Amino acid sequence: MHKLVEIEPKRAQFNVVSDLSFTQVDTWFNHTRKDLKLNLIYAESMQKLPCLIWICGGGFEMVDKNAHLAYLSKLALQGNFAIASIEYRLANEAKMPAALEDVKAAIRFLRSQSDRFNLDPKRFGIFGESAGGYLSLLAALNHDKNLEVGNKLEYSSDVQAVFAWYPVCDIFDEYFEKTGDNFLQNWTGFPSKSPALYDLNPINLAEKENNFVPILLIHGNKDTLVPFSQSKRLYDILESKGADVDLCEVEKAGHADIRFFQEPLLDLMLEFFTKKL
Repeated sequence: MHKLVEIEPKRAQFNVVSDLSFTQVDTWFNHTRKDLKLNLIYAESMQKLPCLIWICGGGFEMVDKNAHLAYLSKLALQGNFAIASIEYRLANEAKMPAALEDVKAAIRFLRSQSDRFNLDPKRFGIFGESAGGYLSLLAALNHDKNLEVGNKLEYSSDVQAVFAWYPVCDIFDEYFEKTGDNFLQNWTGFPSKSPALYDLNPINLAEKENNFVPILLIHGNKDTLVPFSQSKRLYDILESKGADVDLCEVEKAGHADIRFFQEPLLDLMLEFFTKKL
C-alpha cells in the first residue's frame, strides 16, 4: 500500500549527546586524572529550554548515568525540557564533599554550554534519588564558594528548583547507627557527628538558611533504608521558615520502590518543574 502523508512539524527535534566530559578530577592515588561525564538530552529549538540535572543514586558505592535514560527521555519530550544525567565521584574514589563539588561543576559546565545546547541559564532544576536526592538538596542549600572547584568558575552553580526522591536529609540520624549502617563514615571519612559535617547535612543547612528555592520531597512510608521521617523532618523545618516546599508521601513504598517509576510520578515531575521553572 502506497500512502502520501503530510506531517506538520509541531515541536523541535530532540537529540542525545553521550559521554560529554564536564570536568577532570584526580584519580589513582592522585597520580592521574580522569574525565567525569554526562549524558544530555537537548532540543534543536528556537527557544532556550529549562535544563534539569538528574543525579543517580547508589549509596556512594555505585552510579550509572545511563540507568534511567528511558524515563528521562520521556520526561524531556513531554515536558519540553533539556535533561542531563551526570557522574560523580564515589566513596572509594574521594570522600565528601568531592561528589558535591562534581555536581556543582556539572551545573557550571551546562550553563557555559547554554548557547550550544539551547539551555535557559536562568531555569535550572535538579533532581535525584537516594544519594542523588541528598546531593540535589546540598546543591540547592549549600552556597559555600569553596565548593566551586575546577573550571568554568565564572558561571553559577545555583539551581532554581529541587525534586528529591527518598533523600538522606539528616546524616546524623541515630536510625543509621541502630541499623548498623556505616554509610556516614564511608561517605565522608569523618566519624559520626563531626562538626566538619554540619554543612553537608541538609537539615542543618535548612535550619540556618532563610532563602530557599522551591523544593519537592517524595518518600515512601515503608522505607527501611532511609526512613520517611527524614523527609518529614526536613519538610517541617522548611515549612516553618516559609519555604515553598511540598512533601509527597507514597503509601506502602520502600526505598527505590517500583511505585516511583509509574505515570503518577512522571506527572508530578512535569507539573512541578513546569510550574517552578
